Amino acid sequence: MLDDTELIDVLAVTKQTAGEVNERLTGASETNKKINEACEEYRPVAHRATLIYFLIAEFSVVNCMYQTSLNQFNQLYETAIDNSEKATLPSKRINNIIEYMTYEIYLYIQRGLFERHKIIFALMLTSKVLSSAGKVKGEEIDIFLKGGGALDINSVRKKPKVCSATCFACIALSKDRAAACSDISTAADCFIMHVYVPCIVSADAHSAYTD
Repeated sequence: MLDDTELIDVLAVTKQTAGEVNERLTGASETNKKINEACEEYRPVAHRATLIYFLIAEFSVVNCMYQTSLNQFNQLYETAIDNSEKATLPSKRINNIIEYMTYEIYLYIQRGLFERHKIIFALMLTSKVLSSAGKVKGEEIDIFLKGGGALDINSVRKKPKVCSATCFACIALSKDRAAACSDISTAADCFIMHVYVPCIVSADAHSAYTD
């Protein structure tokens, strides 16, 4: 067998080829690892895009004409990546993409909405972005939208004998921020401390006036 030089040459070439293949596999593994790390780094961009797309899809409930296909959204997504401001730091680049994409898609969708629905879409987008970032709790959004309707009455220890919608809104607002209000005057004091007071008080006064 040792005298078979041809066989020895073939084995030597095979060994060399195996070494080169192993080196390439190692390099491919490292490259794949870097790609995965880059993908994870840009995950916030994908998360924001997902949030916006499903909001747009849900908004068709408001009016059946509000339809945006996935292909159409993907074009907006890719355009936002291409046109957003470039940056050397990945964190800065990611932030630029997210801000540009959110604003441009918002403007694009707003152009196709009825005037009365534009503020609704803006509010829904803002609440979802803030909620996703952990800056606003779901309970706070419920209170903002529903007022006293978001309150679980059975969870309140003491309730005034005569409690209007405004009173329940006060209790709901104070529930997670201070001790539960036990009477109307205390509820009013708690209520004034919050930013929602003009909206609810005005609505209550208008209702009483029209009645």
